[in-house]
Amino acid sequence: LPPPMRASLALLVFLLPLALASPDPQGLPAALDDTPPMVRFTPDRVHLVDRAGENFLFRGDRPSKDGTFLYDELTRVMTDVLLREANATFPRDYHLIDVNLLNELQEHDDIKVEEEWFQKNPDKGTFLHWPVYGDLTNPSSYPSFIREAIARNMPHWNLGKLPSRIPELHERLGTQGSKPKVFYVHCEAGTDRTGEVCGTYSMQFLGMSFRDALYVANHIQHRDISPYSKHGTSDLVNLFWIFLFIPW
Repeated sequence: LPPPMRASLALLVFLLPLALASPDPQGLPAALDDTPPMVRFTPDRVHLVDRAGENFLFRGDRPSKDGTFLYDELTRVMTDVLLREANATFPRDYHLIDVNLLNELQEHDDIKVEEEWFQKNPDKGTFLHWPVYGDLTNPSSYPSFIREAIARNMPHWNLGKLPSRIPELHERLGTQGSKPKVFYVHCEAGTDRTGEVCGTYSMQFLGMSFRDALYVANHIQHRDISPYSKHGTSDLVNLFWIFLFIPW
């Protein structure tokens, strides 16, 4: 599509649901209601997603508490998970790559905790800030020809840059270095945005179906991946957009 049409499609994706949203008494869409922040690291939400040689990809929730990054506890939990889920031994000396999906608008302090920890401990790993925002509209709300055109042009409008970042994550995982690399992908609860990112990875590189990716996301904790996150966007529908974008 020519650039003007791409811009029009992107604008349509983001503005149409705002026009249709039912306002709450304060004049904001009801979907923007916030949820209580996570206050503790939850080990049972940590799971192995993939491995390549001596490198590993994990998912989970925010590994910090009271302004402290929980490096030792995270290492212990990933060690247990790797043994339980893959019957493999966690590397004694490794490089942690913290893939942080939080956004600056509402989670600046949590981002800062992790970013500053890695600045002080560069020998321990690397901090990657890849904010994810979900999406506003369900692909099913469009006629098929519009839906297909929007999905094909997803790299031009997806705010989380998932069409490029998921292949980058896969490439990084497959690149062996002087020491094992351990990737830890997380948002706050380890379910919605993390489910979107890891579900996308699993569909694109592990051959998982959309139904199976959704099933995994829905069973990380005792609730389904949210149709609307606290940021007013949907990680569920963005996962659906990714499903339509992937050339199966």
